[in-house]
Amino acid sequence: MNNLQFATMIVGFIALLLSLWGGAWLNQRGLERQMEAFRAEVKAELARMSEKVEHTERQLSEKVDHIEQQLSAKVDHTERQLTEKVARIERQLERIFQPVLPK
Repeated sequence: MNNLQFATMIVGFIALLLSLWGGAWLNQRGLERQMEAFRAEVKAELARMSEKVEHTERQLSEKVDHIEQQLSAKVDHTERQLTEKVARIERQLERIFQPVLPK
């Protein structure tokens, strides 16, 4: 083996090592870009889901408030009716048991 063949072999080996190292580096950069894109996609999805949850919470809160208002109105109405009935019964009892002076 002469010196030219030996030098060619060494240059070829170095070129092979550099190409392997360069390919690995490029592959790593590609994976990093894919991971960044995936992270951005996940963040966007989380933001969308968070907005959807907040919207659902607002809707639920509005419905609960509406139901509370309806129940409050019904309770107030029933309370007024009961108060009127109790007052009427008290008046009737007062008339029934009204003391009568002896003659």
